[in-house]
Amino acid sequence: MSDPKVLTTLSDAAYLNAPEYKALVESIIASYDHPTGILGELVSQMADAFWWVKIYRAEKNHLVVSEMTDRIISRSSYDAGSKEAWAQLHDLLGKAVSGQSLTTHEQDHLDEVLASEGHTLQSLRTDAFRIRRESFETIDRLIERQLKNVRLLMQSYDSVRVAPQIHKKMALEIEQLELQVKRSREDQRLEVDRQ
Repeated sequence: MSDPKVLTTLSDAAYLNAPEYKALVESIIASYDHPTGILGELVSQMADAFWWVKIYRAEKNHLVVSEMTDRIISRSSYDAGSKEAWAQLHDLLGKAVSGQSLTTHEQDHLDEVLASEGHTLQSLRTDAFRIRRESFETIDRLIERQLKNVRLLMQSYDSVRVAPQIHKKMALEIEQLELQVKRSREDQRLEVDRQ
């Protein structure tokens, strides 16, 4: 059973008021023809799951970039200069890993730092993934869980959306059967009256 304290904490979560989150929810709701009631709640839960997939992927990217930076600049030798160098290298690696373009000066600096440690960008990234493998596996499981939630919510949405049509169809079929029974009784009564 869910802990009510956790549910209250989640319902009061700060990300629910973030403009990016609200925009995501609105775009997903718009893609579902402005559902209301239970359909709206299901779509809102889908938007929430997509939001967490986005957060987990960003966290995964941040972990790999931080580990890549740690492979070059050891945290054990932190002084004011190494903290600044770590932050600068972290920014450069973050840009490089995410595919953003670097200035010529930034690219030269990154190439120089990587070469001094005997790495290429790919070898450093591979090394970072190897070291943080367990953390990535955990994040991948969290992402997979959210995507599974989305699939189940979409099935629920489809079921709820189709349910009134099925109900109407069944009501018409029952009405048809009742009419057939009524006609059959009427035919039987007429037959008895004739005899």
